[in-house]
Amino acid sequence: MHPDDKRTDSWDSNLGLGALVLMTGLAVVTLPMAALVFAFDQVSLLMSNAAKAFLRKAAT
Repeated sequence: MHPDDKRTDSWDSNLGLGALVLMTGLAVVTLPMAALVFAFDQVSLLMSNAAKAFLRKAAT
């Protein structure tokens, strides 16, 4: 490698940028999915509690 060859520097910065973009994209995809799963979990919990209460009421 020649000291005046700039390709390695740009390659490193591009690699860093690519990793940053990848991580950002991953976060953008993962966070809404996690929020959806959490919301679905809460809703299903609510529904099961409502169903239990309804069944209890229906049983009496």
